Amino acid sequence: MVNALSRYLTDDRLKITYISILVMTIIAVAVGGVTVFTLHKAGMKSQENRLIEYVESQARMVEAILAFDARHSAQDHPLGAEGATIAQVIEAHESFKGFGETGEFSMAKRDGDQIIFVLRHRNFQIEKPKPVAFDSPTAEAMHEALSGRSGVITTLDYNGVPVLAAYEPVSGGHFGMVAKIDISEARAPIINAAILAAAVSVLLVTFGALTVVGINAPLLRRLHDSEVRQRSILDNIGDGIVTIDTDRKIQSFNKAAESIFGYSVNEITGRNVKVLLPQSDRDNQESFLERYLGLREGNFTGRTQEITAVKKDGTEISISFTLTQLQLEDTRMFAGVIRDITARKEIENQLVANTVELSLANKDLERSNKELDDFAYIASHDLKEPLRGIHNYAQFLIEDYGDKLDEEGNSKLATLTRLTQRLEDLINSLLHFSRVGRVDLATKEVDLNANVMEIIDSLHVSLAENGIDLRIPRPLPSTHCDGARIGEVFRNLITNAMKYNDKEEKWIEVGFDDSPGDGRVFYVRDNGIGIREKHLGSIFRIFKRLHGRDKFGGGTGAGLTIVQKIVQRHGGRIWVESEHKIGTTFFFTLQGGE
Repeated sequence: MVNALSRYLTDDRLKITYISILVMTIIAVAVGGVTVFTLHKAGMKSQENRLIEYVESQARMVEAILAFDARHSAQDHPLGAEGATIAQVIEAHESFKGFGETGEFSMAKRDGDQIIFVLRHRNFQIEKPKPVAFDSPTAEAMHEALSGRSGVITTLDYNGVPVLAAYEPVSGGHFGMVAKIDISEARAPIINAAILAAAVSVLLVTFGALTVVGINAPLLRRLHDSEVRQRSILDNIGDGIVTIDTDRKIQSFNKAAESIFGYSVNEITGRNVKVLLPQSDRDNQESFLERYLGLREGNFTGRTQEITAVKKDGTEISISFTLTQLQLEDTRMFAGVIRDITARKEIENQLVANTVELSLANKDLERSNKELDDFAYIASHDLKEPLRGIHNYAQFLIEDYGDKLDEEGNSKLATLTRLTQRLEDLINSLLHFSRVGRVDLATKEVDLNANVMEIIDSLHVSLAENGIDLRIPRPLPSTHCDGARIGEVFRNLITNAMKYNDKEEKWIEVGFDDSPGDGRVFYVRDNGIGIREKHLGSIFRIFKRLHGRDKFGGGTGAGLTIVQKIVQRHGGRIWVESEHKIGTTFFFTLQGGE
């Protein structure tokens, strides 16, 4: 690739000269354009500031004269204080030359729908123009000033000439002031500077062209040195670089390519590129070129492809191949960047195998969990009947033989009755937990606000008896879920928040937040007894209670486990944040169901 480029440049010295001159011309024109633009912008800004400064100083002066005349000349002048002020302004302008050849100052006041000019001063000429309509397009600047605004605009004056005009209202009176100058005069210095910049650019281009012609020969020598340096760079790049002509023959091979394929540059140069392919691809060269190189239409150029190649010793390797088309006048070539990805492919294949193995393990785990759920359901169901028999027989003994037994005997039977009832409650909780995992979810769009309000209504008596202030900061949204199951989640969390609260003023808050990481997060918060940090990791374990069996209303300890199971079946997660004796917050997310 480097050799071909060098030959092309060496045989076309005149082109180098022309291109260099063209580049300098473009640079000169660009610099000149930027210079003219900058000068124009700065010059116009300077003119604007000059006009603003002038019109503001005139306005402030008139304001001061108005204030003075209002106090001292109101009775002395036949037209009053305002007339005295106008007379003084006109007198002052009679001795003031003005600014520029086209600079003009005007002062006017509004009378109904007309603008009444007090004076117009251009050089030494002072005149009092005829009134014009307040909305006249030739008095746009004065219209703005008499409307109480100040600023600068480009507009047409009464002669239809484009002008740059600054306008300013006069406080304490009904006057407006305008200072303007023709755009042509404002731009004159800028145009002169542009002509000068163009002349300098022409001189620079001429000088540059002569210089290029003078250094053409040394430049070509430097090009040769550059070729040597580029050859060195290409040989030290980690990726293999191969150039191919339109006859599918290899023209260059850098050091990295030699290392990848095992061929030296002298061995491979001039040989057909299909020598780097496995035998199965060599039989159909056109198919190979269409599939991998795209030499016919160039459809694959610029795209990285992963293919199988073969080394000199016959070893097959995996490579990534990126092809770029080069057009050197009438010569079309292709440069390929090659990287040996054999090691990466082996790792990918191993990852695929590990993924398959993990998938099979997950299926085994799912089957095992299902069998465990089935066992829990069957075992719990079958245990209930004999347990109920034991409980009933104990009750019969107490009723029929209680008077024949001593106090210790009656106590043991009462204990047996209580324990069988406790065991039945545990079995019922286990059955419920198993059923949560076995029954399909009936998911649909559910209004959670209505769902929670139904639960609150059913708990109304308990909430009132316990003095609970239940808060919902904002209406809960609708979401896709099993309404009955999620209602069970809210009921369990609200009931727990109500049970585990010993404060005088008790409250429970039900709400949701939008989290960047988790999406919509629902929560149930209370100011109850809280949970010690050491117990936070075990509260979702089935039958785990953190207090005495009969304390805080008793229970089996399966409620939070069931809540967790329901949330997980909805594709969500549940977690808790708590501070002992301060309060607890349960958070959970929903993803619509499994």
